[in-house]
Amino acid sequence: MPVTVVVKGFVQKMEPAAVDITLKIPKILVEDNMDYTRLITVTAVNEDDSTTGGRLKVRVVPAEGLTVPLEIVVIEPEYVTAVPAPPPADAKSAEKKKSESKDETLAN
Repeated sequence: MPVTVVVKGFVQKMEPAAVDITLKIPKILVEDNMDYTRLITVTAVNEDDSTTGGRLKVRVVPAEGLTVPLEIVVIEPEYVTAVPAPPPADAKSAEKKKSESKDETLAN
């Protein structure tokens, strides 16, 4: 299942981008060709624990309105790492122009 993390309104890329979840689901919910992503969302949270090395703990969130319990058996891997976002294209071009400007100044 994909790991979805939103920070300040922007989706943050994770590494790995998806995790394996093993759940015990009541028979009442099981259907043929069921889309299990309707039952849960997978996200990651900072635990404020120095032993995680900046990694985020994977959390499984039941769908809103789910009236029967789901039992999480295994989450693999248990931790993910945020992938730094590349600078916006405008910032790259501005940095390149700034660098070129410095080169011209030094050449003169």
